[in-house]
Amino acid sequence: MDFTIILQAGIASGTVLLFATIGELFSERAGVLKLTFLGAGISLVLGEGLSKAGTVALLPNFSVPLLTLIPIIGKIFFTDQSVLVYIGYLLVPLSWYYINRTRPGLHLRAVGEYPSAADALGISVFRVRYFYVFVGGMLAGLAGATISLAVSPGWFSELTTGGQGWIAIGLVIFAQWDPVRAALGCVCLWRTATAYIGYSRSACFIGL
Repeated sequence: MDFTIILQAGIASGTVLLFATIGELFSERAGVLKLTFLGAGISLVLGEGLSKAGTVALLPNFSVPLLTLIPIIGKIFFTDQSVLVYIGYLLVPLSWYYINRTRPGLHLRAVGEYPSAADALGISVFRVRYFYVFVGGMLAGLAGATISLAVSPGWFSELTTGGQGWIAIGLVIFAQWDPVRAALGCVCLWRTATAYIGYSRSACFIGL
């Protein structure tokens, strides 16, 4: 599926959640569950017809020349990675700095943690919520594009994401919405899963 279509789908989903929850049609948790089931159903019904798996050019992989020479880390993080992986490397520190060291980021935290206090300071709570839910939908679409065009290229019906979205939500909650802790959790989980898969394959090969 085309990269821009996936981004547009993420933005559209975020917009639906935006108006439904902020407009108080239903609670945020109920809205997320409803949107999850709706998105899964639509992807199964329309995905087979819209998918162009095998015909769409995948996102390029490349290595960073000097950084690949760093012991251990270079081979893991900077060797033959997708361009979106390197974008993720940049987004993590930028997100942390934006949330914790800039005025708009502090407004975001205030609206999320103490909306009444933010409103008393003259911050438009609804405007901030609308904007960042929209941004969140766009980033969710980017995550979907990363899975289908870089991590596991192709269309595999309901197995395309393989539960990775739920894992990401759990990691964000455990990291207490801190970008750096969430990224470190993703790395640790990814390395653990990779080691486990490698061990399982070896065990199957030797008959255990």
